Amino acid sequence: MSEALADVAGGGGEHRDRLARRQFESSTVRAFTDAARRQKVAARDHIGQNSRMSAMAVPQSTRRDVQTISLVGAGHFFSHFYYLVLPPLFPLLHEELGVDYTALGLLLTVNGLVAAAAQVPLGFMVDRMGASKILLAGFALMSLGVLLMGMLPYYWALLALMALVGLGDAVFHPADYSILSQVVSEQRMGRAFSIHYFTGQLGFAAAPATSIAIAGWLGWQTALMVMGLAGLAVCTLMLYHRNLLETDTDAAPEASSKPDQSVRAGIGLLFSVPMILGLVMFAFLSLTGSGINSFGVSTLNLMHEINLAQAGSVVSAYLFAAPVGALAGGVLADRLRRVELIPVFAFAVVAVVIAYVAWAQPSIVQTAILFCVAGFCAGAAGPCRDLLIRAITPPGQSGKAFGFVSMGLNAGGIIGPVVFGYVLDNMAPVSVFWATAGFAVLTLLSAACLGRLRVPTVADTHDNASEKTD
Repeated sequence: MSEALADVAGGGGEHRDRLARRQFESSTVRAFTDAARRQKVAARDHIGQNSRMSAMAVPQSTRRDVQTISLVGAGHFFSHFYYLVLPPLFPLLHEELGVDYTALGLLLTVNGLVAAAAQVPLGFMVDRMGASKILLAGFALMSLGVLLMGMLPYYWALLALMALVGLGDAVFHPADYSILSQVVSEQRMGRAFSIHYFTGQLGFAAAPATSIAIAGWLGWQTALMVMGLAGLAVCTLMLYHRNLLETDTDAAPEASSKPDQSVRAGIGLLFSVPMILGLVMFAFLSLTGSGINSFGVSTLNLMHEINLAQAGSVVSAYLFAAPVGALAGGVLADRLRRVELIPVFAFAVVAVVIAYVAWAQPSIVQTAILFCVAGFCAGAAGPCRDLLIRAITPPGQSGKAFGFVSMGLNAGGIIGPVVFGYVLDNMAPVSVFWATAGFAVLTLLSAACLGRLRVPTVADTHDNASEKTD
């Protein structure tokens, strides 16, 4: 009897043990299940957060690119704007200062010579010290020079101040291209360069009308002071948003003191075959434009025996189509892998169109339409010429490289008027357009050769730069 009771008691104990084990196992399973569920939820939340961050990163990158391009473009606008604020005032200066037009023309010559001479040294400074510092200093100096021209109405003061303005203006190409190349996202590089080109041309277009309008209202001295203050205001805005303009060199200037950044290495780069070819391409490009910009009106006046206003409207069709073409060229450059094909094709069209105008001598309306086509194509090549130079430039050398090749633009601006003036004086008027078409052919040939030296692509320039940096 007692044994039976013991068996029952023992069986009950075993039952309780089984129940306890089941409860323990159940609670353990629930604990692991709950932990797994919490991990799954946490992982889902983490993925969602990363997705939201990724979604936010793209607009943030786009917004920063737009802000950087806008600031750089605003400065480039004033760079071109200030070059043409004084010429519309020459009749007033001629009367009030009692100087002839040759002396007034010397103001622009001094400005251009100083700008040309200073670009390469400033390019070295950009690569060593940082682009944003040099850009802001040059912009402030240029704006201050225009402001002081209104405050010091004496010829010799104007001559010295135009040299000061030229020195400030010299920073823009080395600094601007260095900032755009290093700060803007690779997939928007073509459009960045096209907007940069567009804002410069817009400055040229806006300067004469603005200068004349303000001078007619407030007088030429006050007009110069107002325009100088406007530049200082934009420069202050750029200073406030300086973080959007900072390159790697701005952040760590000591990194630019490596041996490959030495002056000797930099000079070796500038006198390499690709850089010399880039300089030549820029010079031919400037000479092509000079034939139409400088002597297009005079040539059309003699060819068609039309008045200057009519001839000017035809040339204006070319000038206004160029910035529009630049915007289109930037979009196209971001989509094509062989960007050198754009200037080759564009200047082939320019050469054919201008040669046809010289050969067939179409009506003035037809000439205006053809000039519009030529201007659009020439403008479309603008961003691509800059991408070609960027593609052959080692990382950290953009300042000196663009400063060097930009001297080709200055050289073309100095040589072109002399060449085309000689042609117009000693040959038939149509010879100006034949010469312009010839320079367009030389431009496309130099662009093609530059592309063969190193095939530049928007997609691979960043990868190549990364490899060189590593």
